[in-house]
This record gives sequence, structure tokens and C-alpha cells, in this order.
Amino acid sequence: MRQLVVVPTSLRLLVGAIVTLALGLAIGIGVNSVLASSPPTTVSACVSKMSGFVRIVSSDRYCMRTERFMTWQSGADLSGVEARLTALEGLVTTQQATIASQQATIDDLTAQVPACLSTANDGTALFSGCNVQIINGQGSTATVNGKGNLIVGYNEDNGDTRTGSHNVVVGSSHTYSSYGGLVAGYDNIISGDYASVSGG
Repeated sequence: MRQLVVVPTSLRLLVGAIVTLALGLAIGIGVNSVLASSPPTTVSACVSKMSGFVRIVSSDRYCMRTERFMTWQSGADLSGVEARLTALEGLVTTQQATIASQQATIDDLTAQVPACLSTANDGTALFSGCNVQIINGQGSTATVNGKGNLIVGYNEDNGDTRTGSHNVVVGSSHTYSSYGGLVAGYDNIISGDYASVSGG
């Protein structure tokens, strides 16, 4: 199954900010080389919040709601801009690593989901053409650790003992301390191996 990776808005904004700062840095360097002895010149721009696209505008122009107004002092000290640019580049690198890690996790989970599992619009999980096995992880049916049970319903707890494994439990307030059994109804007890009890 092919996976579509959606680039987070935060990453788009970081890239846009880097482009903006780089443009400001380039403008500043270019103007400084020509106007080394001139007073600082303010450069104004509208930067898209979504794409990072930059429009150079006059200082009295208004940006659209989807844009952010930014200015640079072309003749000023650019060391602060350079530091911010370096920091943003580091954040982009971190974001890219995070996205790659998340994609690897998605691919791994996709590979583990069986082809026989599907979900209906009403929320029903359908297993077709495969088996569903529930185990307690201890390597044998005749072991107990309170895990590996199939519980249908809330099985409300009234202080009951529930240390058994590999049981089918249906209803409420049941006690099960062994393995391989079935208990259904209300407030019933199975304590023997492979026991079966049902009733209201």
C-alpha cells in the first residue's frame, strides 16, 4: 500500500522563513557592498504564511491576511540574521529526520496489518480468511498471568479474582482464576481448568 506523506505546516513555515531570511541576507550583502558608507536602508516584503513566497513591497503597502509583513535593515549588522538562518536550518533538518522516522513507523505498521482485516463504515472490524489468536505470551495454554482472555462487555469489577488466562468472558462481575474456560452471564466463577459456566 502506498503511503502519502503530508508535510507539516510547521515545516512549510520554517522553509518559508529560511527563504525569507536568505533573501534578506542576500539583499543586505548586495546593498552593503554598494552603499558601504550610506545609512541603513529598510527593505519591506510580504511573506506567504503557507508557501513562504516573498513579495518585495514598499513600506506603506499592506500585506494580505495570508501573508506576514517583514522588514530588513540592508545596511545594518546581519550577524543576527545569519544566526537565525542557521538555527532555522537546524530546525528543518530536525523536522526532516522526524518525518523520515514517522514514515518508517507507518511503513512498519502497514506491513503488520493483515490483508484479511477490514473495517466497515459502521465501525465493525471484519476478519475474513484468517484466524484470530489471543495468547498470554507465556508459551503455553496451561499458564496464567491474567492476560490472553477474550472479554465481551465491560465485565464490571466487584473485587473479583481475575488471574486466569485464555478464557472467554461474557457479561459482568465474573471470577476466573484458571485457563481455557468459558464464563458468561452475571457474577459467575470458573476456577478449574477448562471449566465452563453460564447463567444470569
